[in-house]
Amino acid sequence: MRAMTPKKAYLDHKHHAQERGIVFDMTYAEWLEMWLVSGKWEQRGKTIGSYQMCRKGDTGGYTVRNCYIGSVTDNQYERHGVDDEETKKIKKLYSETRMSQREIAEVFNLTQSAISRIVNDKRREKRYA
Repeated sequence: MRAMTPKKAYLDHKHHAQERGIVFDMTYAEWLEMWLVSGKWEQRGKTIGSYQMCRKGDTGGYTVRNCYIGSVTDNQYERHGVDDEETKKIKKLYSETRMSQREIAEVFNLTQSAISRIVNDKRREKRYA
C-alpha cells in the first residue's frame, strides 16, 4: 500500500470536515505548515500514540487560529472529556462484560451516544455553523 501524500491527506481532511458540516478554512499551505512545524507528520493517525489536527474545545471550524496538532489522547479528551485510561476502561467493559452502552454511560457519567462513539472509534457528528 502506498503512503498517502500530504495533498491527498489535505483534500480528504477538507472533504470529511465538509461532510460533517464543519467549516474548513485553511489553504493547503497553511494546513501543511501546521503539520510540518509540529514535527508530527510521520505520526499522523487515529490510534493512541498518533497525532491529529485538533480543534480547540472540539468546536468551531478548522482554521489556523482554532487548530493545533495534538495527540489522539488530546483529541479524545476534547471530544468526550475522557482520557486514555478511561477510554481503555470503557472499551474493556464493553468488550469483556455484558454491560450495555447505556449502563457504561451511567458509570462514566456520559451519554450512550458518547460511549458508542468511543467503542466504535467514531468521530462526533456535531454540526457547526
